Amino acid sequence: MLTYTPLTTGVTNVPLRENLKGLEIHRVRWIRQWFFSRLEANSVLWATSLFAPLFIYTLIFMLRHKVDVIHAHGLVAASIAGPLSKLFKTRGVVSLHGLLEQESLLKLSRFVLMPFDSILALSKRSKRDVVGSGVPESKVVVYTHWVDQSLFRPPFNRNEIREDLGIKTSCFIVLFVGRLCRRKGVGVLLEAAKKCPRGIEFLFIGPGPMEDEISKAAEKLRNVKLKGPMHAETLVNYYGAADLVVAPPQYEEGFTRVVLESLSCGTPVLAASKGCLVEMIDESVGRLVYPDVENLYRQIMYFYKNREELAKLAEQARKYAEERYSKRNAEVIMKAYRGKSDR
Repeated sequence: MLTYTPLTTGVTNVPLRENLKGLEIHRVRWIRQWFFSRLEANSVLWATSLFAPLFIYTLIFMLRHKVDVIHAHGLVAASIAGPLSKLFKTRGVVSLHGLLEQESLLKLSRFVLMPFDSILALSKRSKRDVVGSGVPESKVVVYTHWVDQSLFRPPFNRNEIREDLGIKTSCFIVLFVGRLCRRKGVGVLLEAAKKCPRGIEFLFIGPGPMEDEISKAAEKLRNVKLKGPMHAETLVNYYGAADLVVAPPQYEEGFTRVVLESLSCGTPVLAASKGCLVEMIDESVGRLVYPDVENLYRQIMYFYKNREELAKLAEQARKYAEERYSKRNAEVIMKAYRGKSDR
């Protein structure tokens, strides 16, 4: 795996080269988090800043090593891997993790994606966008992420987990997991929390530029708590302790891993009716709403007052996740590596 040192999490003490159970990771040292976050507002500068260092590193790597398949993730990586796969006559595969919302991006994507043998889109919507840009449909296949469902699983005893985490068993817990920024809907969820009674407690987990704002809000609001980033082994306990997980992005998000983790733990999801999310859940395991303050507030209050209905969703969540988000989904990627795919 060729990638960068962390760009947005603020973590600095990572090795440039690491081997994790057979996965060899090579990291390119790059600009600090505070500078990179300012580039994100300008997509051209952001993409340009990422391209050159990784292109040079990848070119040198491929000159020194035999590569059978080059698998790019996202359009920036694709702009690097596509030409190199042709230059070295290597099979090229690309995974798209977002939606191609802008018309200019759709036009550009055609030229970036055409060199690849297989294009993996995370949703039907994403596939339609790619094919609509002029890429042959025969190259595009829809795939779905998965999670380790032996780790992300329902708790044996929710009350015991809450006691271990210092959470009152009587509280109604609303959980947000992800990057703490307005784009992810943290701002609107925080405003919804201000309208809710103290019996509903909001936990925010993850890193991001809004950490200070949430921390200050937590000093004034007894029902708001900032937990910060944490490892999956700890995070799974919070999923198990929560009554409801909220995923309220303010943009057309390409995929939301939090949904897979939450449902695998048996916790229903309240999600934005945007992007990939409309394909990821249905009313048997959660609800989709337009993600503004009033809609989030009303739906949270509805579940708070109708616990029996929420319990029915929770009962079906794990089975729903097992059917859709297990490691069986990896086979689509393996077929793309071998030159086979189910379309």
